[in-house]
Amino acid sequence: MKHWIVMFRPETYEAAQEHGLMGALYRMRRRFSAIEEGDKFVAYISRKRILDAHGEVTGDAFHEVSNTPEGWGFYTERAPIRFDQTGAGVDARELLWGLTVASEGIKTTPTNLIFCKGGFMEIPEDDYVWLGDVLAGKTPATPVRDG
Repeated sequence: MKHWIVMFRPETYEAAQEHGLMGALYRMRRRFSAIEEGDKFVAYISRKRILDAHGEVTGDAFHEVSNTPEGWGFYTERAPIRFDQTGAGVDARELLWGLTVASEGIKTTPTNLIFCKGGFMEIPEDDYVWLGDVLAGKTPATPVRDG
């Protein structure tokens, strides 16, 4: 099982919840095919710059050329998902600097890195657990983790 941060645009986030899908551009198909049933994800909402949800991938990635959900014509690489929690609305501007990848000396912001990786980035299980605790209100949303 892998763990991911998945970037949703505000205008596609509601449809993702309604249809139980996440998607990526065709040019990201090789990377996106690494997403498999049973993987866990945290949802990052671009432009709002919040972490809002977490869930699980419920099937393997697949290719589909359609505009369903509406506006998803460019997101031909898709995977079925289930949201286990939504509505957290945690400000991610500073929070994402607490990710392991940020402590490894990235040369951009964490959000730009996620964007450059096609809107989805694999993260270590420890980061996933930490972000899940933040979303659940079990630990403060600080960029530095203890442990």
